[in-house]
Amino acid sequence: MIVTLIEDGDDLILPIPDELIDELGWNTGDVLEWDVQSDHTIILRSQQMKEHDKWNRGLDLFIESVHKPDSKLRACAHNQECFHELMSIRESMLEYLQTLRK
Repeated sequence: MIVTLIEDGDDLILPIPDELIDELGWNTGDVLEWDVQSDHTIILRSQQMKEHDKWNRGLDLFIESVHKPDSKLRACAHNQECFHELMSIRESMLEYLQTLRK
């Protein structure tokens, strides 16, 4: 497949068609290695994501879910007069979750 580079000021952008990304099994956030051949062609390869990188991405998403306010849960905590305790437990859990990073 031949793709034309796009000039953006001093930068060059390599547009990769979505069909090709799907066919190769690449994902947003994949790190690509590139190698220039002697005939001036470029070979791109996706670095396989390491298990600890997948773990940390999952952990980041979980931490993000803990950060997001849950109005129903917080309303229940207010009704049960334990809102401050809930927030304290939340902070403790966020600190603990950071220890799980690989």
